[in-house]
Amino acid sequence: MSRFTFEQARRAQGFGLIELMIALLLGIVVMGGVAQVFYSTSQSYRAQQALSRVQESGRFAIEILKPRLRPAGRTNFCVARLQTNEVLDNGAPGYEAAIYNPNLPVVGFEFSGTDLDDTYALPATLGTGAVNAGDYSTAFGAVAVPQAAVDNAVPGSDVLIIKYADPVDQVTACGYDAASADLNLNFPVDCGTTPAAPYSQTELDEIFPRGGLVMVTDCNTGGDLFQRTNSGSAAFSLNDGGTTPGNLAAGLSRSYNDEAQVLPFHSIMFFIGVNAGGQPALFQMDYGTDATPEEIIEGVENMQLLFGELDGLGNVTYLEPHLVTTPANIVSMRVSLLLRSTNNADLETDDQTYNLNGTTVDPVDDSRLRQVFFTTVAVRNRVNVI
Repeated sequence: MSRFTFEQARRAQGFGLIELMIALLLGIVVMGGVAQVFYSTSQSYRAQQALSRVQESGRFAIEILKPRLRPAGRTNFCVARLQTNEVLDNGAPGYEAAIYNPNLPVVGFEFSGTDLDDTYALPATLGTGAVNAGDYSTAFGAVAVPQAAVDNAVPGSDVLIIKYADPVDQVTACGYDAASADLNLNFPVDCGTTPAAPYSQTELDEIFPRGGLVMVTDCNTGGDLFQRTNSGSAAFSLNDGGTTPGNLAAGLSRSYNDEAQVLPFHSIMFFIGVNAGGQPALFQMDYGTDATPEEIIEGVENMQLLFGELDGLGNVTYLEPHLVTTPANIVSMRVSLLLRSTNNADLETDDQTYNLNGTTVDPVDDSRLRQVFFTTVAVRNRVNVI
């Protein structure tokens, strides 16, 4: 029988305890390094994703707002500023002057505690139903804040309402029948019949939905704003029931011929609310159609407004909503938005404050990423007619 030499016996024994411990320590060091690299890379990726999402959302929100704010006060081809007669029943439940008065094309509401140089701390939990009408102030004819803002907006943000008429090609008045309180539309067919080209009845009802707002004007003697109370006809009825606020029994203020334009009228309220996922978001409600809250973009935590008011010397001064002296002289709007990431970005705790149009906003100290976006929009229909 062959015998192992000492060297062979030593080799047959394998690794010793010290060697195993050294190998284990080296493995732990290597794995720790790999884990640290993975964590750092993952953290950097999440932060970059949050930054990209916030920047994308902020740019999108601004680009959505600009074309919706510019046409405030538009009455289609009319060059002169019109005084529009309001046919809506201003004594009916649901009527709110801030929303329906056509001669207030821009209305703003300042939330209490968010004036220039104020610091406002956002609540730890953003939720609706936490504000009341007394939290807002305005100088726009002392109109009250809409109930929908009280019910749906979060504390600390301003509220904006803009109104304008939308041009529709080849839709003109054919005549107003005071006896039946119908405004007949003029198509390439007889008045009051089912419309032919360029619009079908379905298309007509989409442009002018039942319960929607309608403006008719000849640009000479002014115009009328009323609510369409019927559907399925090329004649717009003013006196059918089932709509809010409805129209006055007196009807339109004048007769209109086939040169008068018939336009869908929009009254859009912008506010910060909470979406179904519990995230703050920028919302709009168009009372010219169905007045349903519609989410524009998620992650908008706060909105602050300033209005550019033109004085008699041609100077523009930017004022908070409650300091506007002559709403008719508003020629521009400055909107500032605070965007936040929807989730924590695994960064250090954000204990910063943010300047939004001169108001310091102090959000909750968390690990979300935030950024301020702003835009100044000229009101096209106001700049050249003051």
